[in-house]
Amino acid sequence: MGLLDLNQSKASDTPVVAPADGAPVVDVQAAANPVANPEVAAVVAPEGLPEGLWADGKLNVDAIKALHEEATKFKTTQSEREALLPKDGVYTIALPSDLKDDAGQPIKIDETAPAYKVLLEASKELKLTPAEANGFAEKMVRLQLEEARADMKAEADRVAGEQKLLGENYKARIETLRNGFVAQLGEDTADLFAGVNTAKGVIAAERLLAKLTGTNLSPTAQPTQQQTALPAHERIYGSRA
Repeated sequence: MGLLDLNQSKASDTPVVAPADGAPVVDVQAAANPVANPEVAAVVAPEGLPEGLWADGKLNVDAIKALHEEATKFKTTQSEREALLPKDGVYTIALPSDLKDDAGQPIKIDETAPAYKVLLEASKELKLTPAEANGFAEKMVRLQLEEARADMKAEADRVAGEQKLLGENYKARIETLRNGFVAQLGEDTADLFAGVNTAKGVIAAERLLAKLTGTNLSPTAQPTQQQTALPAHERIYGSRA
């Protein structure tokens, strides 16, 4: 027997609170027991029931029907999606035929690129349909095109700035340098000079060529026949005789 004899507690012993000022009498036990008090139970939503499924003190039948229809539709959609997935889990990515580069050539996917492998793995992991995988690939390629175009524009702007520093005759200066180095050091130096793409680099090359030829280099200056006949080491270091 516990400390409290429950048999000694009766409903008739439950106090009835009578508020002052003539307010309605409240039966404390009845208010605490929704089953015994239908009026209270009618306005209290069952515990754990989503708020949207309870309205005006009762179940929202329309909301429950809508939820059921949505769940059924989702299940149907999932079944349809699974039917579209590659049976062997192997995806074949194809880009739209109208997706072309700036030269008007159709873009082909580089299947050896690391990004391609990641795309295939992600498609399988996320259970994408072939159409979704292709759409994802198209977005990736378009993003790469945008980045490449932005890089090309930035480089073009940089080169234009360097050319402006060299002046309007920058083409003649560069051509003179190329011809001068080829005459002094051989045809293979033409490729080396291709790496000079800044105004400071061109000016430095002009000074070096002037040193080699012993002349003041101008946009139209050309090495003399006597200079071009010298061995390469003498063109650079001079004769030790």
